[in-house]
Amino acid sequence: MQPTDVRRLQDPESGGWWFSVVDTIALTTSSKDPQNYWKVLKNRLKKEQNELVTKINQLKMRARDGKSYLTDTATAETLLGILKYVPKVNFEAANLLFGPSIESPHPTPLLACTAGGLDKERVPEAGEVADAELLLDAYEDGAYIYIEAMLGGTAKEDLDIRLEKNKITISGRRIPPPPHPLSPPLPARPAGGLVKERVQGEVFLQELYWVSFSRTLDLPYPVDTERAEAGESQGHLVIRIPKLT
Repeated sequence: MQPTDVRRLQDPESGGWWFSVVDTIALTTSSKDPQNYWKVLKNRLKKEQNELVTKINQLKMRARDGKSYLTDTATAETLLGILKYVPKVNFEAANLLFGPSIESPHPTPLLACTAGGLDKERVPEAGEVADAELLLDAYEDGAYIYIEAMLGGTAKEDLDIRLEKNKITISGRRIPPPPHPLSPPLPARPAGGLVKERVQGEVFLQELYWVSFSRTLDLPYPVDTERAEAGESQGHLVIRIPKLT
């Protein structure tokens, strides 16, 4: 798809433009099904009560079959906000559509720089919606904000931390480790999914779940994304973020 293929309508009163959200997703991602991609992402934003969803406007646009249908549309500003939640955005295509943006709309990946800390970045699957919410402790002390979480069962390559000036998102997944010699064999993994029920046979207690998780936290102060640090030891994640002064 080319930027000129993105459907758009001009508001006769304000002169502003409304762009098809699905077409923008098709232009700026490698998704083979942008319609479903947007459906999943939209549901995620609704679940998080993200105000971006309230700025979507349904307008009639002509489809490939020549008929006009109500279509989710948004302004360039709203779409750039939505693209924050899209991994691997094609910024060149977005800039051709909207013009060069002042700041990249994508959050900055936070890679660990402490000894023995996080050294890899996991890129979430396109349109992925987490199964669970990650529990956090967050506090401030002098010039820093600290965030702590317990990540037992999460490999470093399955963890993704993204930091903006006023927000942080931590996401990942817990995958069952190889069976212990004392454990029964693992059940077969479903195609394209995670094993959530590790135990076979008669179960009388099951409280361990192998799921994807995510948590977005608004920060009380603007922070310095370039000097943030993250470290992990035995499943205990600690993030230290300098405040902007």
